[in-house]
Amino acid sequence: MATSPVVPYSPVDTSSAALISPRSTVPQFGTIQASINSSIPQTTILQNRTMALPTSRTTLRDAFIQGMDTASLASMIQTFVMSNPSTIPLTPVIDALYDAISANSFHQDPTPFLRRYLDATDLFSHNLIHAGVAGPQAGLRALELQIRRNSIWVASIAGTSSPAFSVNSNSMAEEMNRIAFERQRRKDHIQWARIHAATLELCAMSTSRRTATDGAHIASKMFSDTIARDAVWGLDEVEWVAGMCILRAVIRTTPGTNRQQRDDYNELLRAYENRWKEIKDDARQALVTVGPPFETKDF
Repeated sequence: MATSPVVPYSPVDTSSAALISPRSTVPQFGTIQASINSSIPQTTILQNRTMALPTSRTTLRDAFIQGMDTASLASMIQTFVMSNPSTIPLTPVIDALYDAISANSFHQDPTPFLRRYLDATDLFSHNLIHAGVAGPQAGLRALELQIRRNSIWVASIAGTSSPAFSVNSNSMAEEMNRIAFERQRRKDHIQWARIHAATLELCAMSTSRRTATDGAHIASKMFSDTIARDAVWGLDEVEWVAGMCILRAVIRTTPGTNRQQRDDYNELLRAYENRWKEIKDDARQALVTVGPPFETKDF
């Protein structure tokens, strides 16, 4: 498998300006800017600006948003890893990927961003190691670990959902902050479920996207299937709405279902639908809605 060279991204050196003779006739910037902007695609200009900055979570997020080409993105990620050694160096990269997916809209399709990341992982050097896994597989491992960590909903206790909030505080401002914090937690949980579903449909929930063994594929599908089956019985609606996202992906990626499997999935869908009908408050429905909640046509 081909790997891309790791080229550090450092600020542009402008010292060459000193080589220009004082007597040289240098066109003014303003006179040539228009022609430059008209001849260079805006995406290229943005990518060059990103590449000229020290690599960070923010510049990585911008690279995902701008659609940086695969080779440059792979090199940029590897440069970041070299500059930030760790046993799990790709975790901030996955965080940047999540930031990019969530930057514009909660309902934004995560698939193009995930595909861009997965294509970049194909070019990872075998010197890149994440959680004991090297090379292209390290990128898949990092994504799957983050998905697994964010697949379980942890209920909060009023007043203790964040260290910033005091249990004994009766401040209206702190109560509003607590509500906002909880709302964001719910959105994050559903967003990760959407990422989980999209990753499953891209066949990346396994030890290898391209050469996964049947055992690895089945193990990954079992994890997703278990999450979907358990979530329907969650006490909080955010649990089973997230589970519904994953269940739809499980159904769509299960080829050749037999009658028993179809009946099993139909039963699960009915259970989810009954839970959904329990919500009567439009505001609560808007908070947890992530698209058409129930589709049986996929199988």
